[in-house]
Amino acid sequence: QTEREQTAFLEELDGAAEHCIFIGNSALDVPSKVGIKSVSIVACSDPAIDDILGLYCEDADLGYPTGDGMYISHALAEDAGLKVGDTLPIQLESKAMLEIPITGIFTNYVSHYAFLTEEGYETWFGIEPEIKSAYVSTSGDLYAVNAALQPVHQSVVNFARFRGSCRGRHF
Repeated sequence: QTEREQTAFLEELDGAAEHCIFIGNSALDVPSKVGIKSVSIVACSDPAIDDILGLYCEDADLGYPTGDGMYISHALAEDAGLKVGDTLPIQLESKAMLEIPITGIFTNYVSHYAFLTEEGYETWFGIEPEIKSAYVSTSGDLYAVNAALQPVHQSVVNFARFRGSCRGRHF
């Protein structure tokens, strides 16, 4: 997504959102004790992500990962038998395996997620993440945000609550 497309997206929100950050998002396979798991890999270096997304372990706010390490969801850690300090094996389309250090494990019971910085993504995958999604927060009406985007972005239908905010997938 280009800077021009990001600017146009923000204009389409027309003040309906308090925060908007753009992220790279891809799905990759991870071997686990119960078979191959699909994991959503989220790459972001915008510090405002902490205003939208809360990554917690028990009651502790982990913040967003820094450096080249990765945070993974508790469910993924359980399924794969991993802990902080281990490496997450990721199978690429080429069948090559990456081993990315796990620097945090956060509570999440829906799907499998892994978060890292854009720089970390580039370090491990050798390419910049493709910015094709947005996380949007509002303390107002989720449906107003969706309505602001629907005429142009028909695919903006996935919303979830984080810290009283909503996340909407763009494109």
